[in-house]
Amino acid sequence: ARERLFDQKATAVLCKLVTAAKRAVVAEVLQEEETLRRPEGLNTVTLLKVASAALGLGAQHTMRVAESLYMDGYISYPRTESTAYPPGFDFATTLRDQVEHPEWGVHAAWLLDGNMVRPRGVDAGDHPPITPVRAATSVPGGSDGWRVYSFIAKQFLASLCPDAKLATTKATFEAAGERFGARGRTLVDAGWLEVLPHRAPAEVALPALAVGEKLAIAKCELVEGATAAPEPISEAELIGAMEAHGIGTDASIPQHIGNIEARRYAKMGPGRRLSPTPLGLALIQGYRRIDPELVLPTVRSHVERQLELVAKGEARRAAVVAHCLGEFRLKFDHLVRTISRMDELFEASFGGGDGGDGEGGGGG
Repeated sequence: ARERLFDQKATAVLCKLVTAAKRAVVAEVLQEEETLRRPEGLNTVTLLKVASAALGLGAQHTMRVAESLYMDGYISYPRTESTAYPPGFDFATTLRDQVEHPEWGVHAAWLLDGNMVRPRGVDAGDHPPITPVRAATSVPGGSDGWRVYSFIAKQFLASLCPDAKLATTKATFEAAGERFGARGRTLVDAGWLEVLPHRAPAEVALPALAVGEKLAIAKCELVEGATAAPEPISEAELIGAMEAHGIGTDASIPQHIGNIEARRYAKMGPGRRLSPTPLGLALIQGYRRIDPELVLPTVRSHVERQLELVAKGEARRAAVVAHCLGEFRLKFDHLVRTISRMDELFEASFGGGDGGDGEGGGGG
C-alpha cells in the first residue's frame, strides 16, 4: 500500500519485518463486475490514432490508403468527425454483405440473428462513421490496404456488439502492520471482444479467499529501480492532443504532422515517436520571445469556438471573420516589429550556417 519508497534502509527493515511475520491475514475481499464498453463508430481521428499506434502507419499514408479504398468502393467516406450512425442507417445490408466473409462473417451473422445493440457515439453533423461498403478478402494497396480495411470492418462489427463483462476481485492482506493487495480478473461475457480479442485485458485468477484467513508468506522481495524521463510523444498521442485542443480537423491533422516533418521541425523516431529538432526548438523559443500565444493552442481553439457559434446560429459569419482577422492582423504587425528577437536567437543558435545537419536558417 506504500507503493514506491525512496529510503532504501527503511524499506529493507520493512521487508525483514514482513518476512519475520511468516503469515499474512486476509483483511478484505471485494468482488465487483466491470464493464468494458463497446467502441463507438469509427471516425477519422480514431482511424489515424489506431493506424499509427497499432499498425505502425503514418497519418498521411493512412489517409492516402483510406481514400484509395473509398475510391475503389471498399469503404465509406473516410473523412468524418462523427462516431454515431445517423437515424435510418441501413445496418442490415452492410452486415449481410459480410456474412460470407471467412474471417469475420460469423460475427456478422450473429449480429443479424437479433444480437445487435444500439451503437454509441456522437453525431457531429457531417458524414456517418467509416464502415466497410463491400466484403473483400484482398484489396488494393498491398498489406497496408488490407490492414486498414480489416480494422475498419472489425471496428464496425464491434461497435454493434454488446459490452464486455468482467468479474474482478480485489483482496487486501496484512502482515507486520503492512498492507498488500492483489487483483483478479476473469472474462464473464466477451461481447465485442469476440470481434477484437486482442483488446481483451489479461485474465488473472485468484484462489477463493475468506476474510481472516491466514496465508504463508513464500518470500518478500526488495526491487530496486529508477525513475525515467518520459518518452517523446507518439504520433497517436499527438493526434489525440491536436483533437482535444482544436488544432486541425480530420482532413488537416495528417497534413500538419507531415508539414512539421517536411520542414524539419521534428523527426519521426522508433515507435512512431516525434522528437523536436534544433531548428524546431529554436523556432519555438523565438516565438515565445515575441508572443507566447503563437506556440500555444489557445489561439486556434479560440477560433474554433467562434466557428462553432456560427455553425449553431449564435453568431454572424461576417462578424466572426472580422473579429478573427483583426486579432491575427494585430499579432502579425507585432511579429513584424519584433522579428529581430527571432533573428538574434537563430544567429546565436546556428551562427547563420547550416546548423550541422542542414537544419539552420534565419527566422526573418
